[in-house]
Amino acid sequence: MKKNGMIPGIWFEFETVGEDSIAFSYVDHLLKKDGFPLTIGKRRFWDMNDPWVIDYLEKKIIDFLQKYVFGYLKIDYNETIGIGADGAESYGEKLRQQLAGTQTFIQKIKNRLPDLIIESCSSGGHRLEPSMMSLSDLSSFSDAHEADSIPIIAANLHHLLLPRQSLIWAVLRENDSQQRLYYSLISTFLGRMCLSGDIEKLSDVQWKIVDQAIQFYKSIVPIIKYGITERLGNLPLSYQRMSGHQILKRQREEKLLVVIHFFDEMEVFVPTSFQTIVASFGLEDQKMSLKRTEKGFFIVSPYQMTACALLLKK
Repeated sequence: MKKNGMIPGIWFEFETVGEDSIAFSYVDHLLKKDGFPLTIGKRRFWDMNDPWVIDYLEKKIIDFLQKYVFGYLKIDYNETIGIGADGAESYGEKLRQQLAGTQTFIQKIKNRLPDLIIESCSSGGHRLEPSMMSLSDLSSFSDAHEADSIPIIAANLHHLLLPRQSLIWAVLRENDSQQRLYYSLISTFLGRMCLSGDIEKLSDVQWKIVDQAIQFYKSIVPIIKYGITERLGNLPLSYQRMSGHQILKRQREEKLLVVIHFFDEMEVFVPTSFQTIVASFGLEDQKMSLKRTEKGFFIVSPYQMTACALLLKK
């Protein structure tokens, strides 16, 4: 894998134990509620403030990562403790202590393996917050990987975490239309591009669009990493029946990235003083027309539910 320029990674959900594991019976080291092991579905939860647990996890997780020289760690959760557990003056305080214990363990991982890239993936939302994101490099933006609302959710997160930390997934299917490919791929320009789906089944025509998207993405990486965001358009009342359009502008110094998603409209005005187009993606191939004015651009699309992107300079 490393010979091919790839970084080996592994996925752990180390805060929980499954019903088929030996640890499921280690009740003295698991969270309890009303005196019984806190069990949600087929899982129980380590007490992340128990020194025995931390020593156990250090051997199972950190020593393992170090021995096999992993460069990427995905930490997922995929369950909920609920309102809390026994062990403090309230369920809520124990819940706070539990999460603080998790953060302490993640810091221990970072101290032992400072070059490890850590993805804190609990994309239901409660870990996309400053104290967790300060400990991790990346996090998935959402589990809505194939929903039409991807660009809205991705833009929402610009208020919550740095776009360079936000993994935006484009799940590509072999039966995707050209417009759907543009819609999905351009959504990834709102964070860090991730590709998934029927990658190995895409046609040559589809792969050409993907390759063009990757090349355009590479040209905007500094803007994603260091830019400042401005969002235009009305936030839809329904994420299932979206209306209007969304424009996200991200500027760094003399360059401006404009990402446009058309929902039920096919004409958009982009207000900007930037007049020179350095590069575009999705504009010509989808036969969109562009008209300059002193105050910006009119872009007309022959399609709804598609997207385009512009890289501009003054």
